[in-house]
Amino acid sequence: MTLTEEQLQRPPAEVRYADELAALRAADDEPRPPGRQLSLRAARRFIVGDERAGVSRKFIGKASLLKSS
Repeated sequence: MTLTEEQLQRPPAEVRYADELAALRAADDEPRPPGRQLSLRAARRFIVGDERAGVSRKFIGKASLLKSS
């Protein structure tokens, strides 16, 4: 049984933000970790948002807290 978006209380991020993720994947030309669809930089843009790319902000806090090690 497949649930429609109207039947879900809260769709998963992959469904809810499918257009944003597709745009980031299409523009992403950096190396991606094995098994991942986005580079680390593109994943960060998805989380903190990017107005120029039409990606909304999902993280409420200082972007500097999301540093890669």
